Amino acid sequence: MVVFGIYKCKDVIAIIIMNKADIHIENHHAVYDHYESLVPDQRVAAFVFNVAQRMVEPAVQEEAGALEQIQEHFEQDGKIILAANHRSPLDPFSLASYVNRREALHPIIGDLFVPGKSTLFTERPYSFARSRVLDRMVAVPVFRRKDADVHRAGEQTYLSANDRLIRLMAKKANQGFNVVIFPEGTIVREDTESFRARSGLSRIAELLEEPERFRIVPLGIDYPAQQSKRRPNIAVGRPIKVMESAEATHAAAQGKIGQLVLLATSMSTAAE
Repeated sequence: MVVFGIYKCKDVIAIIIMNKADIHIENHHAVYDHYESLVPDQRVAAFVFNVAQRMVEPAVQEEAGALEQIQEHFEQDGKIILAANHRSPLDPFSLASYVNRREALHPIIGDLFVPGKSTLFTERPYSFARSRVLDRMVAVPVFRRKDADVHRAGEQTYLSANDRLIRLMAKKANQGFNVVIFPEGTIVREDTESFRARSGLSRIAELLEEPERFRIVPLGIDYPAQQSKRRPNIAVGRPIKVMESAEATHAAAQGKIGQLVLLATSMSTAAE
């Protein structure tokens, strides 16, 4: 691992840059060790969210009271888990643009733990510059079954990496971060079966040390077929409490996100 430390006396922030060659699934323990103590650079995060707002112009529908309940939750020192379906590689930018446009959500900017496919950190061109920005935002690599190095490493290594990622996300939440998760675990394109969450969200909820401090904010995302991907439709629901039962949390989140996906899809149909 190649490490560079940049220390700010006021905030005591250490920004650690990992050599892109180190980001591969067989090294997943070292990769995720790297992120356990990493703290985001708020200036970089604010810059990226501003860029996302310029890049993406979502049409939004919010359930009545959703933003008010989120704002009240933040005022009580609460944290949130943004949970959305996964339509496109642009989804994180769509969410960032939406967050930047809503003052009630501004507390999470620079205080957010975001998963991203591992190839974002390693693919050329600009892989070093891109990985450096992602590192400063505390965007963490996700190793996917379909990636070549994951296929070579085998199923047991993949399962180990996936388990470590879930535990890392829960640990960052317990450290006081807000979290983004795409519960489907992979991109599910339009015109496919209804929303189906995998177990990641419920496992994170199960590992929370103070579940009452968290709310799951459900979102549905869709992209009109005849319009630019830069104009997504986003439907936002009222926050959901993390329940004592992981199964109940899973069912509540899956049901609500599924409804919001249908709403976002209907927005797309109306736009066409």
